[in-house]
Formats: sequence, structure tokens, C-alpha cells
Amino acid sequence: MSKILAMMTFFIALNLFYSSGVKAQGVYIFKNNCINPVRLAIRYQNVNNQWRSIGWWKVNFGQQITLKHQNYPLRSNNSIWYFFAEATDGSGRQWKGNHNINVNGENYGMLERKVQNGQDFRFGVNCDNAQLLPPIEHQQLTELQNHRRAKTNIRLSRNGFLEAKTRVWTAAHYQGFHGGGVVFFRDGNGNTIGFAETPQIGVDGLYVPGLVSDRTVIWSHNIGRETARKTRSIHIEHTVNPKNQFHARIQDLVNIINQLCPNRKKYESTAEGGKSFTCE
Repeated sequence: MSKILAMMTFFIALNLFYSSGVKAQGVYIFKNNCINPVRLAIRYQNVNNQWRSIGWWKVNFGQQITLKHQNYPLRSNNSIWYFFAEATDGSGRQWKGNHNINVNGENYGMLERKVQNGQDFRFGVNCDNAQLLPPIEHQQLTELQNHRRAKTNIRLSRNGFLEAKTRVWTAAHYQGFHGGGVVFFRDGNGNTIGFAETPQIGVDGLYVPGLVSDRTVIWSHNIGRETARKTRSIHIEHTVNPKNQFHARIQDLVNIINQLCPNRKKYESTAEGGKSFTCE
């Protein structure tokens, strides 16, 4: 008899719980079904009715995790949440939507998900429903005065490989110059997170017998996957005598990038004799 009364009491309490409007809490369970390792950020409403944006969790292929913050599982009684995920191996795969949400100072387009109340929030990604992030392409033509010009075309793949072509030429008679510049990589907030120098290219004046007044150099460089992943735009500055013009500017940029990534950075010479400095 006592067992029957206990069971009746339990079901009555459960009925009162749901009829009172209190929603059961669930945890967030994520699985990566894509061959690429991914990182994940979400926006959710916690049990105190506060909306929070948290990232990042790194999840390998086939791995399933319960999302935790400071060792405690994330819990909610709101059936709706949002997430963004992207591959970390340079493949360019992303899982994103139209809800623009800030995570750690940077905006990401998030997907919306919804489950029935009282359930855990199970979700995941697979390769078939990913969007492929295209390479970033940019070109810059600069008039350098006195009939001198420079033009650079850039193509940055998401694995960090930079393909470029720089052309320097002059229409000035009998007067040559050295031209080149610096390629700046910027994140979504417009911060410079890395740079690479173009080759310094010398040309001679027009009509100088046997000499060249128009030269194009094809060059490449690997800026690293992390910098490529963070890059949202590219800016190019050309100048005459670039080694002299950019010396002070480059030192300023090194100081800025030191502040942005104090622990992990890469400062090296490019194959063409220039310098590059990027966050790893």
C-alpha cells in the first residue's frame, strides 16, 4: 500500500511540475560526423533566463561531447538555441546561418535549432550540409606618381597558402624605380593580424635600350591556417622604394600583432626576400 501511495504522490508531483509552466532542463550534446576537426560556438538561454554566447569547443571526427563551461554542463529550459561551427584544418568548411551573433568580440552567422521541451539538445554536423568558405581574392592598382604604377593580385586559400602576382611598370622616359608593397590581413573587426611583403621589383625607364620598364613577379607564401581562418579582408599598400618607406610601418605592425597574439606568432622571411608576421 505504501508503494502505491508513493507512486501516486510522484505522478501527482510530476503533473503539478508540468502544469505549473516550469520546463524541464536539458543539456547540449554535440557530435561531429564530418571527417574534418571542427570548433564550435553556441548561443543559448541558461536556467536563469540569461542569453549567453560561448566558444570554443574543439571536436574531432566521430567525437560526441556534452557542452560544458567551467566544468559544468550547459543547461537550459528554452527549446531554441543557435550554433556556429567551422573546420580547423584549412578545408574551408563552415556550418553557419543568418543569425549574426558576437562571440569573444567577433561576429558569426549562426544556425537556429529547436527541440521539444523536456529533451536534451542533441545536434551535430556532417560534411554534406557544410558550406565551403571560398578563397579570399583581392587586387590593388596604385598610381605612384610620375607615371609609375604597381599592381598586386592576391588569392588566399583557407589552408593558409597565398598565391600572388605583383606587376611594376613605368611610362616615364629614361627614369626607373623600385616598387613593391605590403599585404595586410585583417580580421572581422578590421584589426591587422598579419602581413607579408611583396617582392621589391626594379624597372628601368621607357625607351632605355635593352632594359625593361615593365616587370611581373609571381610569388607565394604560407601565412598559416590560423591567420587564414581569421582573415576576413585583405589590404595592399604599394610604394616606391618599399624597403625604406615601410621600415617604420612594419615595426609598428609587429608591435600591434605582438599585443593581439602574445603567445603564438611567426616572424620569418619569405621566399622572395621580404618579411611576414602572422599569428599562428
